[in-house]
Amino acid sequence: MKEFYRKHKWIFVTLFCFALFIYYFIWSAVKPYDYAPDEYARFPMIYYLFENGKLPSGWLSEIRNQWWGFSYAFYITWLPSLLSALCMKIVSLFTMSAKAILVAARFPNVVASVFTALFLFKSLDKLLTNERVKWFVFICVSTTPQFAFLASYINNDALALLGSSMICYAWVYILKKELNIRISVLLGFGISIVTLSYYNAYGWILLSMVLFITLVWNTKKAENKEKNNLWICGLIVTVIVLGLCGFFLVRNTIMYEGDVFGLKTLEKSSEMYAVDTLKPSLRQTPHNMGESIAHMVFLRPWIVDSFKSSVGFFGYMMFQCSMKFYIVYAIIDVLGYLFFLINTVTKRANLKENIKGIFFRYMIIIAALIPVLLSIHYSYYTDYQPQGRYIYPAFPAVAVMFGLGYEALYKLLKEKVKVSEKFLKPAVIALAIGMMIVSLYIFKKVYLPSAWGSMQDFVYVFPVFNL
Repeated sequence: MKEFYRKHKWIFVTLFCFALFIYYFIWSAVKPYDYAPDEYARFPMIYYLFENGKLPSGWLSEIRNQWWGFSYAFYITWLPSLLSALCMKIVSLFTMSAKAILVAARFPNVVASVFTALFLFKSLDKLLTNERVKWFVFICVSTTPQFAFLASYINNDALALLGSSMICYAWVYILKKELNIRISVLLGFGISIVTLSYYNAYGWILLSMVLFITLVWNTKKAENKEKNNLWICGLIVTVIVLGLCGFFLVRNTIMYEGDVFGLKTLEKSSEMYAVDTLKPSLRQTPHNMGESIAHMVFLRPWIVDSFKSSVGFFGYMMFQCSMKFYIVYAIIDVLGYLFFLINTVTKRANLKENIKGIFFRYMIIIAALIPVLLSIHYSYYTDYQPQGRYIYPAFPAVAVMFGLGYEALYKLLKEKVKVSEKFLKPAVIALAIGMMIVSLYIFKKVYLPSAWGSMQDFVYVFPVFNL
């Protein structure tokens, strides 16, 4: 059986990813329009793309949110919208059913989430030696209810996760082998996807630059052939990123008077057109109310709400799971983080033998921290929203930490505590199956019965689509 699995492992992985595709697709198909945060705010610009075949200006009144006074069209993060509009266009050749069009608009996130899961497994496969731990972490992450939820509606988070997971896999490959042309192409596409998807994931881009600078520094005494190969790889990444993202960067620079990322222009629009209570200058943020950041994070339920909504908190954060499920995920998270940190400190003691591995672990820790810090910054200065989706760009790093942590725990139990593998192996398999059952239970008992939005609202706003 062991030999059979070794020879056909990727068939098993492919079959599981196909099952994930079906699972995520069902999540996306069962809920009406405007069930999840921001779908109603993002769809107008997608509809404009679908109808007109061109990018709108962020100042266009017909796509501006009436409450917040801005449009996401100010940003350069156009990739999810372009893919949604393309899928809508394809489906519209066969039907103008409102339901079919909405599911088509959500479809890129379904596909992106499946490939995110695949790249997470590829990262774990290169890093870990214990197959059962690989699958346990892979299943825990890919079936997390909030992960499936992000795959089910119109947002920019799912594509950003795909780009982040591609970058993470490139890092792992470089750690285990080397930077080559194939991985450079992957890294270039991963950075491009992140650039055009979601600003909260930009830490992966920054750290990739740090990684390249470190590689250059370490090849100072290397032969010219190795140096040239490194610079060729760097050039490939640069060309891909500029080729895919350059148009959007230049467009924003020209349209919004040098505001490349559209952040200042969006704030200006919000100040001009938002309802009074939501204008940036009048918004009741913790900063404007005189709170400290520490007060917001530790005395408000910021940590609890962020954690719960990274596990499963549906609709407009209205439909939550039973507390016992949050406790289960909290235990899994704490154990994963704890043993990752213990294992990292242990390796740190043998720095000379593990310098590449330690550097990679520090990169992963920082990659996980950056989205959390950005989410804290956003809640404190812009809009108090402790939503798990804002910290989800950390998920690929979290998966890696859990993998390393749980493999260290497995080894500890086996070698130090002397727990028999006759118990450990089935226990890990049972836990993995248990996490799948938990996800399915939450889908059936929490997600399906919840109700928000309606297809009638969708047709009322966009009457071109028929029920």
